[in-house]
Amino acid sequence: MMGRLLDHVARCYAPLILPSRGKIAQIEVPGPGRFAAQISACPLRYVLGDDLTQASAELAFADGARLVGCLDLLRMPAPHLWIEWHDEVHKRVIHETHSAAEFDSAATGRKVGILLHASADGLTAVGRTFWADAAADEQAQVTLSPVETHLDLRGEFGDAQDTEDILSGGFIAAVPR
Repeated sequence: MMGRLLDHVARCYAPLILPSRGKIAQIEVPGPGRFAAQISACPLRYVLGDDLTQASAELAFADGARLVGCLDLLRMPAPHLWIEWHDEVHKRVIHETHSAAEFDSAATGRKVGILLHASADGLTAVGRTFWADAAADEQAQVTLSPVETHLDLRGEFGDAQDTEDILSGGFIAAVPR
């Protein structure tokens, strides 16, 4: 069984090189290794227990107004922050709250983490998400999501209305119904 995901990301130093195809040469893309030093130096790290993961997911997938109603009380606790959890617990809550039709059985054994870089006032942050299928073995490969998560606890995103550019680096707002 794999240890903490943050330890595995911190040991990723090899660049992520996409192989050449036809006339397209090899290209280096952002991979876990690009963030290894940042995670190693991250002063605040949380590895959530299953009970806290479940409570957090239940809050996030419950009545959205409950969470939005207290945004003015929330702040990122540090400029650099790592949070890690067991994905199986998270996915089970998503299924139980009927936010997903089926339970994602591939989440069993998977560990997920997010590296957050917050503003000085703690109201905005940019997150990079990592995961590894820990059930595989100690040498499980770490994957970096190609999507950055931008958090704005002020409830503002200036360019969030234009979803045409979402796959070209644009923003999309996720608001409660």
